[in-house]
Amino acid sequence: DLKGFYQNIPSDQLTKSKQITNKQNLNSIWFFALAFFFLLFTFSLFDTAFASQRLKGGDHPSIGSCSKVYPNGAPSKEAMAEETEEEKDDSEEAIAAVPPRFDEPTLVDLGLYIVEVTEVDPIANTFKIEAFMDLVWCDPRLVSKDKPPKEIEYLEEDAADKLKEIWWPDVGIVNASGGREIENEELIIYPDGTVEYREKFSALMEAHYDLIQFPFDKQHLEIEMESFAWDYKIVKYHAHKSKIGFSAEFKIPEWEIDNVKSKVEDVKEIRDRSAFSEFLLDIEVDRISGFYLWKVILPLMILVMVSWSIFWMSGDSLADRMSVSLTGILTIVAYQFLISEILPRVPYFTFMDAILMLSFGLIALTILVNIIINISDLGGNDSTSLSIDRACRVLFPAFYFGALAIMAVVYLPESFLGWTH
Repeated sequence: DLKGFYQNIPSDQLTKSKQITNKQNLNSIWFFALAFFFLLFTFSLFDTAFASQRLKGGDHPSIGSCSKVYPNGAPSKEAMAEETEEEKDDSEEAIAAVPPRFDEPTLVDLGLYIVEVTEVDPIANTFKIEAFMDLVWCDPRLVSKDKPPKEIEYLEEDAADKLKEIWWPDVGIVNASGGREIENEELIIYPDGTVEYREKFSALMEAHYDLIQFPFDKQHLEIEMESFAWDYKIVKYHAHKSKIGFSAEFKIPEWEIDNVKSKVEDVKEIRDRSAFSEFLLDIEVDRISGFYLWKVILPLMILVMVSWSIFWMSGDSLADRMSVSLTGILTIVAYQFLISEILPRVPYFTFMDAILMLSFGLIALTILVNIIINISDLGGNDSTSLSIDRACRVLFPAFYFGALAIMAVVYLPESFLGWTH
């Protein structure tokens, strides 16, 4: 058996065998230990390499990041401080008050994502938006000193407080009616000095509505953004196309989105001391006119046509004829009150105003026809009264629909009428 086998082995050989086994075990332990330290050393090398890559900018997609602004590496603080005396102060107050560079404008990548547009109000000339804003710029003074370098993230109140300590573009909405209401904030400072600021906000915007084609009108809802403090020599905006747009569920009550355009240009207003780089987002919308077509215009046209029934009435029934005409006039007056609650008091005639006035004038004209026919009947000229009625049966519809067609050509755009150049 196995026990007897070991007993037959000389003791010196058995001791030597145990020493060999212990040595093999020790070698195995050393091998695994060396392998572990080798993997740890390799990982640290790769981590240092990745950290160095992050320090150089990594693959941040924004054109405003430091890797894009300084492809050969950002300048040192000492080199930047030579530009102005103020920059020699290395305090946080100096950093917040002085732009990162003076040799050329600081490029700020701007994105604007519209979540929804509500409260489009032609009477108050306003509309309300809810949106996300994204800003990216480079400030080499904020390069990370940590080893390995790492990005720092601030949220909500911490982001607002940190923003007061560093320089930022101080972006504002030019055509906002009051300030924007910030719901959420995020500030990220990357190791290479790239700064990204994000916020979700809502704001009431001022607009200038052109209502001459109402209710078949197109409107431009514009959002104008520029720096409040820094002119075009200090801040230059760039539209970040991949971050400009709107939600797939984005809908505006009573409106249909036709086109969204954005551009950046230098604009100088009378109130400005210098030109400012301005980002403009233009949302072109078409009014969904079904409500006005089926509930206002079509019933109005039917009412006008009903008023023509007097031309088939007897000439001596003046009271009945006048009753139909006056009912039509009172109904149109009620329509005018309805429309006046929807539209602002504009100094020009809209397409809807023209239709109302045409309908009002034509029904009022039936009153004059009633009086002429009644006078003719009282004079015994029944044949003349009948001839007038017969002529009006043709002239009134021809004039009404002809005038509507002419007004459509004058007021409405060619795209609505289906014409092309």
